Amino acid sequence: MKKWRAAFLSICASSLLFTACDVTEALDLKEEGGLSKDQTLEITEARMPTQLDPAKFAEINGGNVLNSVQEGLMRIGKDNRPVLGVAEKYEITEDGKVYTFYIRKDAKWSDGKPVTAHDFEYAWKRMLDPEMKAQMAYALHTIKNAREYNLGQVTADQVGIQALDDKTLKVELEKRDSHFLSVVAMPNFVPLRKDIVEKFNEQYAVNSTSMVYNGPFVMESFTPSKIILKKNPTYWDRGSVSLNQVTIHIMKDTAKEIDLYNSGKLDIARLQNFNDAYINSPEYVHAETARLNYLIMNHKKEFFRNENIRFALTLAIDRQAIVKFIKDGSTPAGALVPPSIVVDGKSFRSIAKKDLVTFNRKKAQEYLRKGLAELNLDKPPKLVLLSPDDERRGAALEIKRQLKENLGLEVLIDTPAPDARKVLKKNKKFDLLFEGWTADYNDPSSFINIWHSTSEMNEGGFNSPMLDRIIDSSLNQTDETRKMKDWMKAEQLIVQPGKLAVVIPLYYKGSAFLQKKHVKDFYRHPYGVEYSLKWAYISQDEK
Repeated sequence: MKKWRAAFLSICASSLLFTACDVTEALDLKEEGGLSKDQTLEITEARMPTQLDPAKFAEINGGNVLNSVQEGLMRIGKDNRPVLGVAEKYEITEDGKVYTFYIRKDAKWSDGKPVTAHDFEYAWKRMLDPEMKAQMAYALHTIKNAREYNLGQVTADQVGIQALDDKTLKVELEKRDSHFLSVVAMPNFVPLRKDIVEKFNEQYAVNSTSMVYNGPFVMESFTPSKIILKKNPTYWDRGSVSLNQVTIHIMKDTAKEIDLYNSGKLDIARLQNFNDAYINSPEYVHAETARLNYLIMNHKKEFFRNENIRFALTLAIDRQAIVKFIKDGSTPAGALVPPSIVVDGKSFRSIAKKDLVTFNRKKAQEYLRKGLAELNLDKPPKLVLLSPDDERRGAALEIKRQLKENLGLEVLIDTPAPDARKVLKKNKKFDLLFEGWTADYNDPSSFINIWHSTSEMNEGGFNSPMLDRIIDSSLNQTDETRKMKDWMKAEQLIVQPGKLAVVIPLYYKGSAFLQKKHVKDFYRHPYGVEYSLKWAYISQDEK
């Protein structure tokens, strides 16, 4: 088979050069500043899945941890582009449809066994197994027959994922996908050891001892309140890892978090609700994110199947008031795709209409009256808003206040524990669902494709053949201009009153932190995962 040799050699050469330059630069910086003898880092996460099985969660917090303890064929690099991970090189055919990955000979699991191509084939096909109902499976649908297998229409052996031998993985796509390497770099698509998964079965990845690791760190402990990571002595690139230990405190209370930071017990603290107080601090850090927080309406309920009701709720929310309330650097969301998503060097929002949704109390009240009349209701029912018990609770309280004031709606906020919330979502035991989504990679499709009727992320259960056709068209489109038109049409349908209004966009999530000056090379990412620990270190001079 003729290989796309010129492009491959160029990509590989630049990737290898980039890696070499980065390592040299990092070593020089560490020599100039001096490494602290105490290479320990104390950070926080607002929440954490109770099981770090990549097929059983979609939350970015779990992805942040997997990004540190596991490694896929590629990983997210310092400049937010995919760089070589477990793969030492790859080849792409001239038509862009077949990828061949060659796995490093020194890539090992934490128990000393080699990482193999079979570990990837097993993990990806397990993700696609229709019985798994994995929310992130959709990201692999560009692979030949992956979507069909995920829907139960073909068998696993018909999927275009094949281990040719222990160190060679062949992946065949349905069509060229310029973002495939970014998908491969996502922490949900790391390898899995079949023997370990089958040994622990449903208890796989519920604690630190029911997993093996192949990333920069291993988990020493995994509890609901704390995760402790240790440097992985078997990691192939362990020379680039400086930190010996990272403690991740699971903490909802940002006021307490800031107190711990100010007392020297944390190296990094989130500034949820405290952004304004610290914005002029020399330790203030703002990170750009490609994240949207939004409300999902339960389309299995008759009330939300009425389009006028959906239009009313969408228009009744003052997004500017929400971001003023939460004070975390977020901005009002007038659409689905955040401004940080770039297409051909321009923000998608500068190409598409900036605001598809605006606050309009009068129109909202008109739509509510129409909807109630069509449903033969004298007054609207009481609504249950299912919200995470994290920083979004404050925004949920503001939404409750607005819906009462603007539409007279009675809203009960329910903030169950993560496992209970997962069950309630699965069984559609909610009216409104407060959710957030961070782009998997820099592409509008990451925010649009999840609303296809077959997507596990379509948690409201909305089904529109028209929307499905437009999303399918964008997936199959090779003409970039037509693909852009499909994206814009789909986005309008998904959020705009007068269209379908499937989802209520709230705000583009901002991220602000306090970070000690001695923390160096702690790279933050706008999409995929929020940060990488691999290159971070503690400087002696600043501590």
